[in-house]
Amino acid sequence: MSGEHIRGIPRTYEKEITLADTPYTLSVGFNCVKVDTTGGNVRVNLPNVNYPIDVIKTSSDSYIVTIWVSGVQKATVAGELSKITIENSEVTADEPWYPYDVIVGIAGVSGDGGEILAKDRFGRVIAGGRGVAGTDDRTVLQSTMDIYHRIYFNDELVIDSPLVPSLNNQELRGGPVACLKMSDASNNHCISSSNAISDLHLHDFEIDMNRANNSTLYGKSAILLGPVDGVTIERVYIHDMRYAAGQLNSAINLVNCANAHIRYCSIDTVGDYGIAMYSCIRSSIENNHIKDVAAHGIVVGYVATRSTVDIVGNTIKWSESALAPADAIRIANLDFSSISRNKISCFDSNGSVAIVSESSYSDYHDGIDIGFNKIDGFITGISLYGAINSDIYNNTAAISSSGIMLRKSTIGALIASTGNGISENKITFDTGIAGSGDGITVDGGSDNDICNNFIYDSRANGIVLSTSGCVNNTISGNHIYRSARTGVVYLGNYGIVANNIIRESSQLLTNTYRGIELSSGSIYNVINGNEVIDTLAAKSQCSILESSSCDYNCIMHNILIGAQYRSIYPVGTNTKFFLNRGYIAPGESRSASGVLTAGVANAIAFAWHNPELQDILIKKVTIRITTPGGTAGSLLDVGIADDAAGTNRGTEFFDDIDLNAAAIVKSTVATPGTQTVEVFCQDSVSATDGWIVGQILVANAASLAGSYYIEYEGA
Repeated sequence: MSGEHIRGIPRTYEKEITLADTPYTLSVGFNCVKVDTTGGNVRVNLPNVNYPIDVIKTSSDSYIVTIWVSGVQKATVAGELSKITIENSEVTADEPWYPYDVIVGIAGVSGDGGEILAKDRFGRVIAGGRGVAGTDDRTVLQSTMDIYHRIYFNDELVIDSPLVPSLNNQELRGGPVACLKMSDASNNHCISSSNAISDLHLHDFEIDMNRANNSTLYGKSAILLGPVDGVTIERVYIHDMRYAAGQLNSAINLVNCANAHIRYCSIDTVGDYGIAMYSCIRSSIENNHIKDVAAHGIVVGYVATRSTVDIVGNTIKWSESALAPADAIRIANLDFSSISRNKISCFDSNGSVAIVSESSYSDYHDGIDIGFNKIDGFITGISLYGAINSDIYNNTAAISSSGIMLRKSTIGALIASTGNGISENKITFDTGIAGSGDGITVDGGSDNDICNNFIYDSRANGIVLSTSGCVNNTISGNHIYRSARTGVVYLGNYGIVANNIIRESSQLLTNTYRGIELSSGSIYNVINGNEVIDTLAAKSQCSILESSSCDYNCIMHNILIGAQYRSIYPVGTNTKFFLNRGYIAPGESRSASGVLTAGVANAIAFAWHNPELQDILIKKVTIRITTPGGTAGSLLDVGIADDAAGTNRGTEFFDDIDLNAAAIVKSTVATPGTQTVEVFCQDSVSATDGWIVGQILVANAASLAGSYYIEYEGA
């Protein structure tokens, strides 16, 4: 820095002084003075100049440096390597004091006979006996907290009973090595208060609950506060709380708080909850790291009053396989809050539910957003009771039994799931672990929209709306692969199941379950534009099933391929079917066409296979010869056959069409037509009578060109 200019004043080497120099007057032009206070207090007189001057204490002792400008004391430097900056007779920087009223722990090592001190910003030891041999660390810090608002410490302080915040607008900040450690056999909270205070800020220190030397921590929290309006807890590291599962010793526990924010904290080994908020409003739990809690990671609610708490960006994980954790995030009576961007994982897939509402407390949840969470290693991904007007979206869950469940509440008004959106979630099931749940379940309710989700290898059904009384629900655009049972089960009325891709259902028991099932009594639903495809050995019994008492449904424009027995199994006498590929309704008319193939005598000119999984009635066959075969006497017979080779071919449609003359002939017109009634043709999986075959007879038809046309209807 030598040779640089500060506002026109050349920097010189700093001055170094001792007790022998007091009182010392610094000359103009110097901008740094280092003071060794060994042996006593030192006074420094500074010039009143318009550039900054640093005063730094270099010794470790209880003496102070007093700073004067123009005969007036402006500041004091008390801590080792503490620094004051003066410019134009005013303090412009004060570290590490500024903006703290008190620093605790500057004089020595904690717990060794009272050497921990609390000093105010003027370097004075605070009255009341602190600093006297025998005074414990907790007494020093508590007495300071009783008087001062801004407190800084940077030592390990041993605490034998709870610290009690009692002032409004109070800050407790730690330095790089700051730690509050519970003393042996203290078995108590670290920080605890039931005082109704406001604007409390705790940050940047460690809490060691010392579980190795505290055998009973039942019901004890590292931090227990409430009621507080405006509390911020951030960058606090809490560890070694867990003595045994069920100890009910939450790391951070806030009750009846408003504007409470817990963020960037790290919590390791807890006997019950990592972070708990009860009856808190306008609050948040953000970007915390919670590891190895014996029960739940984060708990919000658990009481009858409503809460509004955002739970965002937290990491919750279990790394010890011996633990049997319950739930990662557990809520009750939470409204208008976001649970998003959390990472939740369990070491050996034995976690219970990643995000769940407590059934015995929750009568409903209104306006919850659950999005962009990553879940791994739990039995169930997300489970809510009484969710209304909520959105569950863009979550990724690798689970073993159930993906997302919205269930009717079990208390209060028994609220059913209503007005919710479940969209763009990816749910993958671990097929190596026994499970029996569905990908997405909505238990009752109306006006729910389940769309654009990806569900792989569900242990039961892909998507289920499972209680009678469901109305106006939509299931659309979902991709459902390899469900153990049925792809979509819909029990309800006035719903839409549309544009879903459902592949390889009934993987648990082949030929047993369905692609889409309308459960008993479902009426006035639209099943439209779905692809239901089976290509594996384990196939669906049928692609779409109407169960008993279903009626007035509309099933149309679906692509249905590969079911074992039938594409659609209808029961409703008033249910309508339109243009489903792979299914033709009774009386529904369709047509097909193809080209004639030239060949020698006895060759096959065309072979058409019934494409439907149902039996059909052939209304008419038309043959158009545009180019004669080229040989006199060449004939064509057309009839029902067992296969493309013409096995057991009959002449139900034509007997001896002249192939050596251009013509258009119809099977219903006698000679060469032979058809007098509609002809029965078996379904596409039948071994017999499922083909219409035209065969060249007598002579070659080497030049033959033309087309065939078939009109048919569902039988």
